[in-house]
Amino acid sequence: VTSGDLVVGQVRFARLDADGVTDAWELSYALDAAVRGIRWADPTLVAGIRELRARRPGAAIVAIVADTNRRSHAAFRRIGFTSDAYGGEASALGARVGAGFSAYLLGATRPTP
Repeated sequence: VTSGDLVVGQVRFARLDADGVTDAWELSYALDAAVRGIRWADPTLVAGIRELRARRPGAAIVAIVADTNRRSHAAFRRIGFTSDAYGGEASALGARVGAGFSAYLLGATRPTP
């Protein structure tokens, strides 16, 4: 994601393949320090999700977030992800939810933000 000539962030997706059938992807993102804390996460995440969903319309998306990262938790909730409190659904899709982390889901039937 860019603002003028400045690259402000990136969104990456890694294919999850727990059952070989479900189209599920793990999302990770990073923002440049210059734009952290000023709500650049939302448009950055939405742009990445729209790109993935344009290519994979039925994709389920999982995000694993450190429990201490309050800003990312808030961003995922704002754009429509639901909390997977114990990581059960995310794990079933093939994501690894370790101690100190939480999972958020944007299911295949949820509209793109």
